[in-house]
Amino acid sequence: MGVFDGGLSSRGLEEQVNTNIAYMYLAGMQKPDFRTFARFKEQNRDLINQAFIKLEENLKRSIELDEQEDELFGDESGNSAPQFNDQQKRIPKNR
Repeated sequence: MGVFDGGLSSRGLEEQVNTNIAYMYLAGMQKPDFRTFARFKEQNRDLINQAFIKLEENLKRSIELDEQEDELFGDESGNSAPQFNDQQKRIPKNR
C-alpha cells in the first residue's frame, strides 16, 4: 500500500503502521519496525516486481474491456451506442 501513497520508505511504512488505521489493519495490528520492512523488500524484490507487472497487465486489460463495452453499449457520459441493422444482434448489457 505504501507504493500507492507515493512510495513510502521503510521508515515511512513504520510510521504509518503506528498512526494510520488502514496500515494498522493491513499489518494485522502488528507493529513491524523499519528493518522488517527493508528486509522484506530486499528478500522479495522479484516477487514484488512480478506483482506490479501482473497488476499493470490486469489494469490494461480492464481498460480494454471498458473501451469494448463503451463501443457496444455507449459510454457513461450518455453517448449512445452504435446503431445496429437487421443483420446484427445487440448483446444485452449485464450489469
